[in-house]
Amino acid sequence: LEEVALVDTVACRNFTTAAAAVATSTKTPIPAPPHPLYIMNKPKNCQCQRGVTPSVFDRVPAPYATDDLKCFGRLDQDTTGILLFGTDGGLQSLLTAPSSKIWKTYT
Repeated sequence: LEEVALVDTVACRNFTTAAAAVATSTKTPIPAPPHPLYIMNKPKNCQCQRGVTPSVFDRVPAPYATDDLKCFGRLDQDTTGILLFGTDGGLQSLLTAPSSKIWKTYT
């Protein structure tokens, strides 16, 4: 993957839904799979798991808070930063598994 372009973004507080298009080396957009991707700016003192309070899942607006929604990775409770959410387990594995060798930068 060389580039990800976000189209049709709709902001709801600090939760954004994005229909993504991936550009190949020819810069031709390829439609994203039917799995939605969401981006959240994680606030401090929230945990990245379900069943605890406060949780990042408590901040997901009702229309998007489906049972199959997962957090791609996690941040410590006291850490703020960008989190990616989605329903595509394959993409989640690709982005978070050490064997995928996807570079992550923590600042």
